[in-house]
Amino acid sequence: MTWKEKIHQTIQHSTTNNVVQIDLGEGEVKYSNEVKKHENSFKTTDEEFVRAFLLYRLVNELDYKPQFLELEKRFTTGRASENKGENDVLVYDAKGNTHFFIEAKAPDKWDSDQKHIEGQLFNLAKLQNNVKYLVWYSIDFDGANIKDKVLIIDFEKYDNFNDWDSAGRPSIGSGLVGGYDKPKLIPFVKGSEKDLTRQIFETQISTLTDKLHNYLWGGNSSTDSDIFFALVNIILAKIHDESEKNEGQEYDFQVKGYEGNTETPEKLFERMNDLFKRAKNKKMNETDEVVLAEAKIIEREKFSLNKLVFTVQTLQEFSFLEGRNSVDGKDILGDFFEGITRSKFKQDKGQFFTPMPIVRFMLYALKLDELAIQKLNKDYTLPHIIDPSLGSGTFMIEAMKVITKEVKY
Repeated sequence: MTWKEKIHQTIQHSTTNNVVQIDLGEGEVKYSNEVKKHENSFKTTDEEFVRAFLLYRLVNELDYKPQFLELEKRFTTGRASENKGENDVLVYDAKGNTHFFIEAKAPDKWDSDQKHIEGQLFNLAKLQNNVKYLVWYSIDFDGANIKDKVLIIDFEKYDNFNDWDSAGRPSIGSGLVGGYDKPKLIPFVKGSEKDLTRQIFETQISTLTDKLHNYLWGGNSSTDSDIFFALVNIILAKIHDESEKNEGQEYDFQVKGYEGNTETPEKLFERMNDLFKRAKNKKMNETDEVVLAEAKIIEREKFSLNKLVFTVQTLQEFSFLEGRNSVDGKDILGDFFEGITRSKFKQDKGQFFTPMPIVRFMLYALKLDELAIQKLNKDYTLPHIIDPSLGSGTFMIEAMKVITKEVKY
């Protein structure tokens, strides 16, 4: 069953729904006359399916009144003949204030279209009275259940894009809430309904590398090496966090919420730093107490706290321990680093790297696979590899993959 089939089934089989219907025969989505609309016809596009589910959820699950909803409100951001924009869904309270200012996106556009957040949310919301929360909305579908996929922005705190961007683009909620309550961040807990995503697709890895590259390399405050080494430390901390937690325990590697607000960047840094020290001790066998005491997950003057917030929030939902080989046994964590270091540097930094097929050819020409078997059988040890001009670690990583394959065999 596809996500659109699931949405259609959910809406059509509901015994309480009277706000939206999907007519596949006519190819239209039909909304209740109680909902204020600025269009006469809504075609069954991917985005419209998402908006249909959104309205169904707002009215039937979250108890918002249809008469307090408005679709496709038009705004003019200049002279009347130009620069017009429309908002997907407005949710008002009984006093006429705007509780949610929502932009709905098809699932495959939720990430890629975030370059339009400034124009489609912040700029338009400034033309609307008393906006409380901006919402960038789509859905997640795991094959059985549909869930909110959201960025919820406190517009009263961040009333312009640059302030929000500089803070690390924090989201203050995990999903939409009813009763005009303040959105809340539901923590990731091992073994719970909200656990980490273990099925990771190559397209998601590509999206992650794009998002991190565009944000972390934005501006010129950090060098390539600063960012790369910070990412290595952050990933090490994340993997250790997953391995040390027992069922029912909250993960440390996540941006947490307190009383309807996200934690401060300083509080996140302290927790990530403690986690990194544990990772160095347990995963890297570092036992020197002085070294551990001085260890820092990031150098704050080289990798800012807002970048730490953004990186943790971007990566927190994915399991890098159990999900790393989820695509046909392929090492997607390796693909992640390769995407960050190789293709992005090549594209934007003018640096070029040995093509992967040549790297693999050289390793097999050296018969590293046979050497690994010989060393294991004869000396109970592994080959030593020397890369005298180590750049992004491509030869070392690929050598490790070749040896690991033989060890597993």
